[in-house]
Amino acid sequence: CVQETASKLNGGIITGGNYIKDKIEPGKEVEVPLGVNATISLARSATGVASFVTSKSVSGLVGVTGKVVNFIAKDGRRNTIQGEIIEKNDSVQGVKKVGRASLSLFANTYDGFAEALSTLGSGLAETTTGIVQKKYGNQVAKAASDSIDAVGNLGTMTKVASLQACRQLYEVTKTIEK
Repeated sequence: CVQETASKLNGGIITGGNYIKDKIEPGKEVEVPLGVNATISLARSATGVASFVTSKSVSGLVGVTGKVVNFIAKDGRRNTIQGEIIEKNDSVQGVKKVGRASLSLFANTYDGFAEALSTLGSGLAETTTGIVQKKYGNQVAKAASDSIDAVGNLGTMTKVASLQACRQLYEVTKTIEK
């Protein structure tokens, strides 16, 4: 439902952008100073790499945490009388189920909103770049596009880290022996 709404809004954004482009008189090609587009393109690339590295770092950290949690959950409770008593308690099993379900719900909801935001961001970037291109030319449009991508990469980096951690923690909880 959220993604469908975002897709419809995205269509409206693109339609509105095309309407604006049709009304704009093409401007004179503006030259971007030497090196500016290269610097912006470098920033886009660097933030893209940082986003990728962040994703992999979170993945590794959660993976190691999962192994530790599994070791404690599987081996730690077997070796104690208290662990055996706790595991036989129905309330403990209920808390585990609720915890897993909560993490799953959060991850799926967050994923839906992240996808919707990505759809809207894509439409806005495409529309903005198209309008800038018509008014100021290709060089300025490239600078605008790369700048939007760089900012988007920074946003993605923070969002991916938190969402991926939640999603992977959920996966870890599924592997814990019951």
